[in-house]
Amino acid sequence: MVILALDYGEKRIGAAVGNSELKTSTPVPPLKNSSRDEMIRQLKKMVDEYEISLIVIGYPLNMDGSESLITRKVQKFRNRVAHETGLPTEFLDERLTSFEAGEMLKETVGDIRKKKELIDSVSAQIILNEYLEKI
Repeated sequence: MVILALDYGEKRIGAAVGNSELKTSTPVPPLKNSSRDEMIRQLKKMVDEYEISLIVIGYPLNMDGSESLITRKVQKFRNRVAHETGLPTEFLDERLTSFEAGEMLKETVGDIRKKKELIDSVSAQIILNEYLEKI
């Protein structure tokens, strides 16, 4: 099964694609989150291109496990993704994934602009890897 992981952000949505049988994952270019219609168009294109069967979305909880404003935005985002794609969606706790991605990229990427874009998709890859470990 091919799985798409998404790490929601208000400017960009990090993305990674993986295979549940091979337990592999690869970051892919993030979706631009500038307009709802454009983001959905990009998402549907990605779903078709990679033949996605399941979408896993990072669930941003506070460190104490409580929900925040961004948590509620991600809940709405999940509903929109499920409705627009018709695919099953699941949440996975994403606490510290952006920090972990930043640490991984700290020494390998020099240009800070590229790093910000990469962090989003590497965060999605970390979410996907955690999901693949659990199944």
